[in-house]
Amino acid sequence: MAAFRPIAPSPHDRSSASSSRATASGGGTSGGGSGSSGNSGQRKRRIHGHVAQVACTECRHARAKCDGDRPDPCSRCLGRNTNCVYEPHTKTHKDDLLREIESLREDNAGLHDENEGLHEVTDHLRQTNEGLREASEWMTYILDVLGSNGHDQEIIRRLRNGDSIQTIASWLERQHEVTSTLEIVPASQRNLVEVIKRVEEHYHEDVSLDRPTDTAATEWRWTRVTSSQKLVKHLIDLYLTWVHPIHMLFDAEKFLESFQNNDTTYCLHHLVSAICAMASHLIDDKAEVPTDRTVDATALHELFMEEARAKIFPEDYNRITSVQAFGVMFLADLSSGKARRATGYLRAAADSLKAVNSEEVSPAVLEILTWGIHSLNTVWAGLTYQRPFAPDSANAVAFREVQTDLEDTLWRFYRHPGDQQVPSRQSHAVLTASNQVKLYQVVHQTIHVFCGSGGKATAQLILRCYERFLAWRDELPPSMKDVEVDNQPLPHVLYLHIQYHTALVHLFTPLLSCDKLPEPNRAELERMVVFHGRSGFELLEHANRLYSCRYQMPLMAFCMLHLSGALIRYSPTDPPARENVAFSLGVLRQSRVGFPICGTLQEMFRRTAVEYGVPLPENVRELMSPGTHYGVDEILDACTRLSYVQPTDQIIRNIDDSIGMEWPEEWERVMSSLNAPSGRRLVNDNRRTMHINTLLND
Repeated sequence: MAAFRPIAPSPHDRSSASSSRATASGGGTSGGGSGSSGNSGQRKRRIHGHVAQVACTECRHARAKCDGDRPDPCSRCLGRNTNCVYEPHTKTHKDDLLREIESLREDNAGLHDENEGLHEVTDHLRQTNEGLREASEWMTYILDVLGSNGHDQEIIRRLRNGDSIQTIASWLERQHEVTSTLEIVPASQRNLVEVIKRVEEHYHEDVSLDRPTDTAATEWRWTRVTSSQKLVKHLIDLYLTWVHPIHMLFDAEKFLESFQNNDTTYCLHHLVSAICAMASHLIDDKAEVPTDRTVDATALHELFMEEARAKIFPEDYNRITSVQAFGVMFLADLSSGKARRATGYLRAAADSLKAVNSEEVSPAVLEILTWGIHSLNTVWAGLTYQRPFAPDSANAVAFREVQTDLEDTLWRFYRHPGDQQVPSRQSHAVLTASNQVKLYQVVHQTIHVFCGSGGKATAQLILRCYERFLAWRDELPPSMKDVEVDNQPLPHVLYLHIQYHTALVHLFTPLLSCDKLPEPNRAELERMVVFHGRSGFELLEHANRLYSCRYQMPLMAFCMLHLSGALIRYSPTDPPARENVAFSLGVLRQSRVGFPICGTLQEMFRRTAVEYGVPLPENVRELMSPGTHYGVDEILDACTRLSYVQPTDQIIRNIDDSIGMEWPEEWERVMSSLNAPSGRRLVNDNRRTMHINTLLND
């Protein structure tokens, strides 16, 4: 055991012993003065009076206690003569910023509310100002009327009854008292009044645009654009000659009777203005005014259109004359190359027609209007490839209440006021309109077949439409069938047949691009398309030779483009495509003089010819409108689409996949049922070819 070193005591034992010794010595000195010598080796801690929660920058860097009270400097910085800066604590600073942002948001919301309030006050003041200005204008109008037209007592009576100024002024306007055109036309458009003056001067009438006399006011009430009765009657004659037989929207006899007798049953100012607006496109500038007084037909159209719009009041929307006016305004704006706005008028006519009170009008007049709007809807949808919003009665019996066999109206080749002496003949206008309605009932069915309203387009559905077209052609009365140019057929009868051939081109053209049909069947259909394209094109040449295409309606121009396009594509040599293009561009050149839309259609057709690789005529620059730009807006305002060409790629998607298997049998059935001897089936290819030739040449 002696070989090992003694174990040293643990620190715990040494600290305990030391504590015991300290206690013993302390007990001996508690009463003596030697206690101070025992603490002389320990350092006393410095006690600070005030310590800041956030130290200044200098104290923070020195890790010293800061007694500053921000923003006052601390004693340490004062003693050292340094700049005492306090930086906010990150968390505290973030909270302060959030509180400040929230406060700013509240202030901003308050300012926004105050701004909205100021806007409301401003709008109220503006409306009040406009109301006062309008009331002042109405009051001025009433004061002008007082003492000039015999309504003084009625005006005073209405004032005593508490009627408003606007109500009285509206009542006066409904009395059709004519005021000065210069008072109603804005200053920026007063130069357009010169258009009226130039035409009036040509008529050698002692008329002016000043307020008519008392006698004139009682005799004339239909428009405030002009007081020239001869001008208005000339425009109405133009409309009844060239527009009414093709787009019949009213009974001409009843309209003229109301017009001449100042009766509002079948004639109102907005209808007269709409008719004049449409007829303005038919004015022949060079023939009707001296060379130094050219007439701006577009400006004349705008004046009458402005008058028509101003005179259709909301409470009159469901009047039959308003529906008629909407239909005419569609034609007028379409002729001006404003198809997008025109389409709105056509929709307004279709919607307002449903609210017309049938008990207030003649059944025949209402039926003419109903089918007229239906035909416009269908022809526009068919030419622009849209689904029509036509009435649900598309398959009803047309013109049930209209007597087509008792028509005694006459038609003459009217262009100028002196043409009343031109020999006249029976117009067949109502009969033409009746057969046009029947034709567009079939077109309506065709549109729905290709639009997929009843499912996929099958061979049976397409050929049923074809059978209905052929039946329509066979059922035409003799006066409608004769379109030989030597017999000088009426223009509206020619246009009726042109629409028929265009409809058949539309029916079969999509099938030529369909790879589901066997090649022999496609070849037969191509012959059909070419035949109807040539037939329609020849009728257009007849119309141009007999009447010129200056008075051709814009919808007929669409037909010409579709017929010409089919020939360019499927028969480029007969007739020669270049001659075809030259004729079409020349026709559109004639038409664009009065119908601005034809200028756009002309450019669109030129582009189509270039796309198909057809050489343009040498005088193409003379035929086209020089310096005129046709952009996307002009094109959309011509046909509401970027192209007038039939969208066959879209139509093909809705053709049934089994059409290739079903078509031969269905086609054979149709061929055997049409003039087949003894009902025998035409199974031999040669006999089938002979039968198609007979059918096409019929």
